[in-house]
Amino acid sequence: MRNILTLLLLASPPWAGDGKLTGADAAHGSQSPAIPISEVIRHTIEAQAKGQVRVAGVVTACQPTTQSTFLRPGERIEAAPVLRHAVFRPAGRAETPQPVATGDRDADLVRLEGWLLRSIRRPDEHGDQLSGLLTGSRLALTGICTVHAGANSLPRSFELLLRQPADAVVLANPPWWWASHILAILAAMAVAVVLAVAWGLALRRRMRSQAAMLSQKRDAEAALEERYRDLFDNASDLVFTSTLDCRLTSLNCAAERVCGYRREEAVGKSVLDIMASDQRERAAEIFGELATGAPMPPFALDLITAAGARRTVEVSAHLLRRAGREPELEYIARDVTERMRAEAELKHAKDAAEAANQAKSEFLANMSHEIRTPLNGLMGMTELALDTELDAEQREYLTTVKSSADMLLTIINEILDFSKIESGKMALEMTPFEVRPFMEESAKALLVRAEQKGLVVVRDVRPDVPEWVVGDAVRLRQILLNLTGNAVKFTERGGISVAVECEERTSTEVRLRFSVADTGIGIPLDKQNTIFEAFVQADGSTTRRYGGTGLGLAISARLAGLMGGTIRVESRPAEGSTFTFTARLGIGAPAHPSTPAAPAETTLPRPTRPLRILLAEDNPVNQRLALLLLQKQGHSVAVAANGEEALRACGQEEFDLALMDVQMPVMDGIACTRAIREREGATQRHLPVVAMTAHALKADRDRCLKAGMDDYVSKPVRVKELAEAIERCVAAPATAPAVETW
Repeated sequence: MRNILTLLLLASPPWAGDGKLTGADAAHGSQSPAIPISEVIRHTIEAQAKGQVRVAGVVTACQPTTQSTFLRPGERIEAAPVLRHAVFRPAGRAETPQPVATGDRDADLVRLEGWLLRSIRRPDEHGDQLSGLLTGSRLALTGICTVHAGANSLPRSFELLLRQPADAVVLANPPWWWASHILAILAAMAVAVVLAVAWGLALRRRMRSQAAMLSQKRDAEAALEERYRDLFDNASDLVFTSTLDCRLTSLNCAAERVCGYRREEAVGKSVLDIMASDQRERAAEIFGELATGAPMPPFALDLITAAGARRTVEVSAHLLRRAGREPELEYIARDVTERMRAEAELKHAKDAAEAANQAKSEFLANMSHEIRTPLNGLMGMTELALDTELDAEQREYLTTVKSSADMLLTIINEILDFSKIESGKMALEMTPFEVRPFMEESAKALLVRAEQKGLVVVRDVRPDVPEWVVGDAVRLRQILLNLTGNAVKFTERGGISVAVECEERTSTEVRLRFSVADTGIGIPLDKQNTIFEAFVQADGSTTRRYGGTGLGLAISARLAGLMGGTIRVESRPAEGSTFTFTARLGIGAPAHPSTPAAPAETTLPRPTRPLRILLAEDNPVNQRLALLLLQKQGHSVAVAANGEEALRACGQEEFDLALMDVQMPVMDGIACTRAIREREGATQRHLPVVAMTAHALKADRDRCLKAGMDDYVSKPVRVKELAEAIERCVAAPATAPAVETW
């Protein structure tokens, strides 16, 4: 209510010079005596009982009220004030009151001038219009003054109420040196100084860091240079550097030591001057390509030392570019003179070993031929004699002779097999065969000897073993025969067990484990690691009871290795031994299954028809033996003592087949067969030729077939093998085989 009253009673009424107002009853129009303004301000509710009071005056300022009538400054109004609300109405127009410079200022319209130090924006209708005033501006303000008194009624502060935005007039804009500007400038300068100091400190720290890094880099370069120099000087290889025109610029201690030149003598000398004269042209071409920057693989050159010695070096060279220096060629060489000499000696030793191996092979082949030739006559005649009518004593004698010949042939075959394995010429033939018949046939060969000694032989093929496998059945049987033969030989009572089981199996491959167990004399523990070595036996004394070459187990171990398996033994003296070996075989079945061939019989098979046969054989005993065998078969035979006679006989007579010995005087069987094939080149006729030779190595067989022979039978000739070879050649189509010319 005080604020409303203040707005309405700011100016003295013009008709009351003494500061009193005339009041009237607004409702009845009755006049009331004039009373001082102070009395009106102090009017209370209790005063209404005496009657209503009317006041009149001129509006100096107006704040919003609950009345809808809008008043402007300068309007004359009459009001019947109520303590809570004042009701007023327009009464006419008068001049706007002017600010006064006297009075108590409270509720007076005054004009002030000053500088704007701070402004607080209030959310009213004129706030946005006054927000553009700048701090520090000189202003002239016109408004209603309100004085605030303290507890002792003394003025404490005042407020100036502006009537409109125009009451604030800017007399002067703020100067640039205004305190806030100066503070901002000082603050900016302080910040700039702080930043400058910080930047200076950072720059100083960075400069120190850069200086330390440069110092470290110089130290590292110096250390690297020193290390390079140490490596250069102390390297075991020869290190040279030269200009692009091959003038030496430096060399290390190793180069000085090998070449025999001091650095002072070598620097400036051409690299070509220390090369061997026969290699300077090649070296110049290489160095020319290096000067272009082209990469060059290591190359070998010969150096001539100061003492005139020739040294072979292996050189790696490249173009060396370094900052601030002319490009150079750098050579890193290694003295390989001793290595080359050692390689030459090794090559010579290798050639000598190969020559010795070749000589050994030739010796074995010749030994085989020389032993098999008389053995062929011995075994052949024995078989012929056994095929005649004999009494019991004669048959016993001849059977013993045949058994001894068989043992001798076994020894020869073992020596040849071991030789082929040691030389790496043993090749396995992969053919399908049936496992169970194979085991039956392998054990059947030992049944007679086992029964003679009263031994029991047990065969066991486990159900998980496949029916058909692919491998070398001949070599697999050889291992089994060696192991079972030893079991029979070293067992006096009890029995022998031969078993096979599947150890590992895939869709295409199987690893079988074969075991041969006996109840024989056993093997001492200290001998079990050596019995698989060549020519080694558990009992090697001169008084040993059991014979043999000591090659059977060695051959078996190597054959097992060729089949991808191993062999081992478990044994105790006087309790028996168990030999176990594994073999990796394929899984499959042949298109036309066939069981392994049965052992050879002494009964001579009958031929399909009699043949006219040419026999080329230089040994009289073998001539007699072959003649008897063939005539007993019903064939007619013409004999030639060498290849030249055989070739002449072929030109004079037609034969159904020729049996050709390989090693004969004048002309051997290979040359004779080639001559026969060349003569047949213009005709359609083909003479089947069967090699019948004591050369029993696989290479000998291949050589015979490449020479144009149709089949091959090794000596000692088995009657059945010879008859089967003749039948194969006669039944085969008459087409000439391919001949390899030498």
